[in-house]
Amino acid sequence: MDIAGFIVADSGGTSTQWGFCTEDGSVRRFVTPGMHPKYLLNWTPSQLDDLSRHLPADRSMPLHFYGAGCGNEHSAAHVGHLLSQLGFDRVNVYPDSLGACRACCGNDPGNVAILGTGSVLLEYDGEQITRRVGGFGSLIGDEGSGFYFGKLLVKGFLEESLGTVVYPAVKALLGSPQDVLFQLASPSAQQWISGLAALAAEIPLDALHRKNIRAFAESHLSQLMGRRELHVAGSYGWFQRDVLHEVLKEYGWQTGTMVQDPLDRLIAFHTGE
Repeated sequence: MDIAGFIVADSGGTSTQWGFCTEDGSVRRFVTPGMHPKYLLNWTPSQLDDLSRHLPADRSMPLHFYGAGCGNEHSAAHVGHLLSQLGFDRVNVYPDSLGACRACCGNDPGNVAILGTGSVLLEYDGEQITRRVGGFGSLIGDEGSGFYFGKLLVKGFLEESLGTVVYPAVKALLGSPQDVLFQLASPSAQQWISGLAALAAEIPLDALHRKNIRAFAESHLSQLMGRRELHVAGSYGWFQRDVLHEVLKEYGWQTGTMVQDPLDRLIAFHTGE
């Protein structure tokens, strides 16, 4: 654990949350674009310069970087090399999945679900991830995620199976069936579907959220043994925590720690609190 100054970054597909933690205990927070390797390694020099301008000039403190897409050594090494080129000293690159486990459990073992744009279930022994369930991506998985909810919403709308009460509100959000089919055929279809959970937040769609989380429970939770407590990280899980609690109870599970944004808890982890 670091007892002097350090930097923590939590990078997802959309944004990167930074915490510059000084020796006196103060924390300076910054938000920059997401730094997923599949995008970051194609950034132009001007994009890198823009990132550099938005961060403090002093980058001599150790950096703990938790990033989506950094789960394999090759990607992590590339990201670490680029961060070193930007002037960061003593760079440690970890997958965002380990960040979720540390944010939810610290040094204690537990089962952790990441329910954000995508989804995955993790077994954590207090130091490392010992098992992954799911996490196969949007094409063949991601049950319980914001993306999977978006797919259920679009499918229900096109099949006219959402019910007469919510259909007008959903139609106002999505447009006509022809508009939806146009969106699905566009290059940005995946991003559009991913954003629907947030856009539909004010529409009473608990039944659809319940269906989504049940799909996660049926495909993921049945594969785990031992203590039936689930810690959850990610915005979709956070905003649907009431539905999540109800569904987990149906399957004989209980909710543990719920984390929307892991940055503060990761700062506490590296402070040793």
